[in-house]
Amino acid sequence: MFNLTGLFSKEAIVANLAALPELKTYIQDTVFANRPQFDLPMLAAEDLFTGIYELPVVKRGNPSMSYPGVSGKIDYYVPEPINVDIFVSAADLNNLKLLGKSSLQNWSATKTDILRRAIRRTTEAWCGLITSGALTWPMYASGAWESYVINYGSVLSVTPSILFGHADITIADVHEHLTLMQEQLGLNGYGSNLEIWASRDVYNVLFALVAASTTTSRIEMTAGKEGVNIGGFVIKRRGEQYRNPQTKAMADIMPAKTLRMIDLDAGHLLPYAAVDDLDANLVGLPFFVKPEKLVNPSGYKLIAQSKPFPVVNVKGICQSVVLS
Repeated sequence: MFNLTGLFSKEAIVANLAALPELKTYIQDTVFANRPQFDLPMLAAEDLFTGIYELPVVKRGNPSMSYPGVSGKIDYYVPEPINVDIFVSAADLNNLKLLGKSSLQNWSATKTDILRRAIRRTTEAWCGLITSGALTWPMYASGAWESYVINYGSVLSVTPSILFGHADITIADVHEHLTLMQEQLGLNGYGSNLEIWASRDVYNVLFALVAASTTTSRIEMTAGKEGVNIGGFVIKRRGEQYRNPQTKAMADIMPAKTLRMIDLDAGHLLPYAAVDDLDANLVGLPFFVKPEKLVNPSGYKLIAQSKPFPVVNVKGICQSVVLS
């Protein structure tokens, strides 16, 4: 009897992932490079982020001081899974019997690639949206749509003294505003390792402003990362879109008219919670896939799961609406 289990065993999945090209997603790779795996389905808030603070010296012989922001009370987040499957019919399996071992491995790698890319793409959208401080995502439950909400509160904000689309705006005005955003982060102990994003409309305005300028500001395109460099502040265009799984409508990751300044050293991370599957040993994995046999219709479902939970420190992000 033809059985898919061997093609999607733990060893086979590891081999497939090793053979497939590395997936690169800009937001995850830049802002969420820290991706711990937790072996619990719940994530303790204090394990995710407590803040990093300067500490006093404690005189010898005195008791230690409690770390700021750790209360002893444990609050939990409960991540919901990304859970998707691909159906493989008995007729398709009948045809697969004609393939040799290497061809079967290539087939399983292709299916694995489709599923991992879908999960990675979804996670990338979450990571982009959560840099606003919160995200709301469609959640399917018992045949109906609900909302999956992750909310860390409001990010910092600065109001520009002159909008970037104003006829009298200058490079100096833009630089001053960026400096004020950095200073706002500095008031909370951040602002040293900056990633600055502009929505498409804001980037176009800045690009035209810098291109027409005769100052030392310049348009910089180095290491494949395009950015407008204004006095050392490199602003990058974030024009990515995502498809809403419920409405199928496309939407922008970065809201229009907006600048967003993110300190990469502020503790943002992307933990993975334990997958609700015995075959995954109930541990945290970025990606898990397994076959499940069906009787009617006859065939297999290839089920993939992941529980990413993007975490941001809102005190390390500053946002500004700079166009009317």
